Amino acid sequence: FASIIFYYAWLPFYKARQGFKQPLAEAKLPPDNRQDISFNKIKSVGEIFGDTFFFFNQNLGAYLSMCGWAALYFCAIAFFTSTETINQTFELEGNFFNQGSIIVQFFHNTRIYMMPFINSTIYTSLTFIIFRKLLRGEGINLENRTERVKSFMQLLIIFSIWSSLLSYISSAWIFVTLISFSPFLICLAFCMMRFNFNYNYWKAFLFASRLLRTDRSSTFNVNIILFIFSWFAFSLVNCSLFYFYFWMIGWNFSFIEAAHLDKGVVIALTFMASYSIFILFSLFVTAFSFLFYSLLEITYAETLLERIKEVGTLRKIRGMIRE
Repeated sequence: FASIIFYYAWLPFYKARQGFKQPLAEAKLPPDNRQDISFNKIKSVGEIFGDTFFFFNQNLGAYLSMCGWAALYFCAIAFFTSTETINQTFELEGNFFNQGSIIVQFFHNTRIYMMPFINSTIYTSLTFIIFRKLLRGEGINLENRTERVKSFMQLLIIFSIWSSLLSYISSAWIFVTLISFSPFLICLAFCMMRFNFNYNYWKAFLFASRLLRTDRSSTFNVNIILFIFSWFAFSLVNCSLFYFYFWMIGWNFSFIEAAHLDKGVVIALTFMASYSIFILFSLFVTAFSFLFYSLLEITYAETLLERIKEVGTLRKIRGMIRE
C-alpha cells in the first residue's frame, strides 16, 4: 500500500514541484483517419470489436444517457415494488470471485414480483434504440410512426418471454441461459426489426438459425470474449472493488451485513450495478449486430449480388460513360 501511495501520489507531486532536467517534448497526436463503418463486409472477430468500440465511442453520450435513465427506472420500480425493505432487496456481497450471485439478482429476484416487466421494458428499449441507430447508419430509416411502434412491439414480445424465463428458472441456470441463448436472442430481435417479418416469429427463427450456423466459430469467440470482458468490467465497477479497498486500509465496513448499511448507500450501489449491466448489455447488442451483418454477407452475399447485377450496365462516372 505504501508503494502505491509513493508512486501514484507523492512522486507526481514531487516531480510537479521540482520539474524535469529537460523539458518534455510536445507530443503531437496524428488525426483519427478512421473511415465510416462498413455494413456489407465480411469481418474478422478483431474487426467486429473494432467497429463495436468505434460505434460505441461515436454514440457515447447516447449510450450513457439511455443506460442512466434505464438504471433510474430500474431502481425506482424495483425498490417501490419490493416485498422487503430497501436494505434487504439486494444482497451486495463484497467478494471479487462471487459476482455471479450479485448479477443473478438483477434477473431472478423473488423479492421483486415485477422483475419480468422491468427487464422486458428496459432491454426492449435499449435494443430498439441501438438497432435504430445501426439501421440509420446502414441507410434504413423508420420514418413511419406505425413502423416504429410495430418494431418495438415485436422486440417487446421477444424480451418479455426471455425475462419471464429468467425469472422462473433456477438461479444456477441463469448464467448458462445467458451464455447459451444471448447470441440467438439478439439475432432473432435483429432479424425481426431489420427484415420486418410481421410477427412471423417462426420464419425469423429459421432465418436467425441459418445465420448463426454460417460461422459458429466467430459467434462462439465473440460471445466468450464479451462475457469474459463483462465479468471483469462488472467486477471493477461493482461494490466488491470498494469492499476490497475498505478491507485493504482496515476500515470496518461490511457489505455482507446489508441491514446495517445506510439506505442511500444501498440505492447508490444498486444503481451502479444496474447501470454497469445495462452498459454491458448495450455493448453485447452492438457487437452481435456487427457480427450478424458479417454473417448476413457470408450467407446471402447481398452486396455481391447487387454488384453482379450491375455488370454490363452503363454508368456515367465523372462525365465518362463506363460499363
